[in-house]
Formats: sequence, structure tokens, C-alpha cells
Amino acid sequence: MLKKIIDNLGSHKLRKDMQRFANTAAQGNEQEVAELVAATMLARAYVEELPAVGKYFPNGLYNGKASAESIQALKAAGYEAQLSGLQSSLMKSGSPNLEAVSTGVSVWLYSWHALVNSDLRAEGESLWKAMEPGFALARKLLRPIAATVKRDAEQLFFVPSGLLSGYEAMSSASVVEATRTHDTVEQSGSEKIADIM
Repeated sequence: MLKKIIDNLGSHKLRKDMQRFANTAAQGNEQEVAELVAATMLARAYVEELPAVGKYFPNGLYNGKASAESIQALKAAGYEAQLSGLQSSLMKSGSPNLEAVSTGVSVWLYSWHALVNSDLRAEGESLWKAMEPGFALARKLLRPIAATVKRDAEQLFFVPSGLLSGYEAMSSASVVEATRTHDTVEQSGSEKIADIM
């Protein structure tokens, strides 16, 4: 019983945090929202390097096609804790650019909670709806930013259709896997995956 009470308290705090984040995003102008979207997409490249993800970014989770087994595997591997750890380490970096990316990691963390906990689904949907007005400009902002981590801007762009109806997941392969395929074609079989950390 005590554990259930504690879990519920945590959920209420998380819900308020997600609502606050979504409200702040909704109040931003197009440039501010686009910068948040760009940071979120760039954060995806960092998230892919987490040990829990391995060679598989949980696209299935975000496009609504993940099996219960794959979600449990991510949970067992500590995906949520690793997201939180990544967010914290980026915040402590002292670099404004990495602090911005940590905000993007927050979006993926909130998205994870919204997709595995139906009680938080509405908050996750509100967050992505608030960011939607920044999509078009974010695509432009991502081009030079993506180059700094040796990624393709379009491959970075990813909308979790499970939280924003009307959108299909915008990439079917992980950034790391796509980079490997691209380099294999260009370098006659040699693999070169950029180390973004």
C-alpha cells in the first residue's frame, strides 16, 4: 500500500511538470518553439547512445507499434533512469548548447512516461501539440545543427505519432543505423558511426 501511495505521489508531480512544460511551450513564439523542437530532435541522437537502447532506438514505442515485450525490455534495461541521467549530465556540462539538448531529452522522457502510462497520455499529447507550430522552422534550424554531430537533419526529425495524431513516425530506422548504412554505401563497406558524446 505504501509503495502505491508513493507511486501515485510521483505521478501527480510528473503530471504537473508535464503540464507546466507544455504550457510554457504553448506560450512561446514560433522561433522559441522551433528551437525547442530542434533541441528535441538533436537530443534523439544522444539518446540513441544510451546502453539501454543498444542498436535499437525504440521507434516502435513512439509510433505506437511496440510490443509489450519490447517495452518491458526497455524498462528492465533502465531506459527511464538512463534518460534522466543523460539529462542531468548535459545540464551539468556548462555548455549552453548541451543545456538546450537536455531540454530535448526532457521531451523524450515525458514522451516515454506518456506512452507507457495511459494516465499521462493527455499530458504527452498536449506537449507535442504545443510543439507542432515549430516543426517547419525547426527543419531549417536542424540542418546546420545536425552537421555538428555528423547526422542528416531529416533523419533526426521524428514525430511520435502515438502522441500526435495524424503524423506517421518520420523515420523508420534509428539515426545510428541510418548513419551506418549511409557510410557503408559511401565508404565501400567500412562502418563509421560518429561519436557524438
